[in-house]
Amino acid sequence: MTQARTHGFPKSTLSNKSKIMLSYLHEFHAGNHADILKHIALVQILRHLNAKDSPYTFFDTHAGSALYSLECASAKKTLEAEKGILALRDFFEKSGEGLSQGEIPECVRFYFEQISPYLKISCYPGSPLLERNLIRRGSSLFLCELHPAEIERLRENILGKKSLEENSIEKNEKIGKNDASQNAQSKKHCAVKIFHADGLKNLSASTPPQIKRGAVLIDPAYEDLGEFDAVTKTVRAVHKKWSAGIIALWYPILEGKKEQIKEMIFQIEDAAKRKNAHAEILRAEFFPGSESKKSTANLLGSGMLVLNAPWKLDSQLREALEFLCGAIYKDAAFSIRISKPTS
Repeated sequence: MTQARTHGFPKSTLSNKSKIMLSYLHEFHAGNHADILKHIALVQILRHLNAKDSPYTFFDTHAGSALYSLECASAKKTLEAEKGILALRDFFEKSGEGLSQGEIPECVRFYFEQISPYLKISCYPGSPLLERNLIRRGSSLFLCELHPAEIERLRENILGKKSLEENSIEKNEKIGKNDASQNAQSKKHCAVKIFHADGLKNLSASTPPQIKRGAVLIDPAYEDLGEFDAVTKTVRAVHKKWSAGIIALWYPILEGKKEQIKEMIFQIEDAAKRKNAHAEILRAEFFPGSESKKSTANLLGSGMLVLNAPWKLDSQLREALEFLCGAIYKDAAFSIRISKPTS
């Protein structure tokens, strides 16, 4: 019997290969330059979907725990947030008040408004919290996480009566717009379902969704070389049967995996163009520092590949990355490329 797709991710079992790919924990990297790029793009995609007065479906295949302490030992060990979101916060505190509205891109201001309440409690929100807080009333949000520890934290932070977010907010009356009551309202306004499963496999099994307007965020850890092939096959298959969906794929840029990244992007773009000649495909890459100064073990940068990219997303990301290069990343580079329909 074929399982119905209308209820989100179906239940799945974990393969032996999946079980060995669970060493990655995002708490070491939350709020770094890759998160800034990914979440600015994510927020703009959600705003695009919200512009139309109708519900939609949103999938997040690698949800993580949804909320990360910037004071924990893991964050202090890598200091990636200090060079990322905390540096942006410091810029806003020192210079933001004196800058005109036009000097800071609107998409950066809006993104910072979404995360600043969490920074006040020394936390950084993961994609699921941004999705839950911004998603339109009546829409459906499907979150998938495979890691056994992360899935429990995800359930607690998104659905729990006393999440880290709400407990911390109770101690800080000046939290701002996204307070606990507003977040509680968000929970009631959309259907949120959380699944302990392989996100790629379950995305394939769950698409096309009943409400076909929507998007998916895919951001694996890419710990294993096999993930590049799995992502390629999944995105191609999903786009083939859900051609109207916005597919946002995050990927790391690592010295030792450039060929795998190049091949993955080529295969996805080629299949997408053959399926839908009218689809806009956006590719944005950000390098926060000179590649020559980075070791092969470090993250040189990251990218976003977006199929059916929303209108103006390319110009919004260009403005955002230009701003970031001048504000907090002095030795940075980026590239924006969009493939537009030929007719």
